[in-house]
Amino acid sequence: MTLYTAEEIVRHLADLGCPTVSHYGIRGFCDYIPDDERKHAPEFYAELERLELAVTDRAPYKHIARLFQLIGTS
Repeated sequence: MTLYTAEEIVRHLADLGCPTVSHYGIRGFCDYIPDDERKHAPEFYAELERLELAVTDRAPYKHIARLFQLIGTS
């Protein structure tokens, strides 16, 4: 398996004529919280979800997220 950064994929997409419109980070905080039991508490999870959604497209958070999503156009 080859791992690529979002920036590397953005360059590949641009080379293919598909410029990136948006870059989102996914699981920017959740995966860094070691207490899995706490993440299943409804109130904590709701706040965590709200935080994740608030920073999903903001630097530096989108760059430290475990996963990313790129949206492009052709």
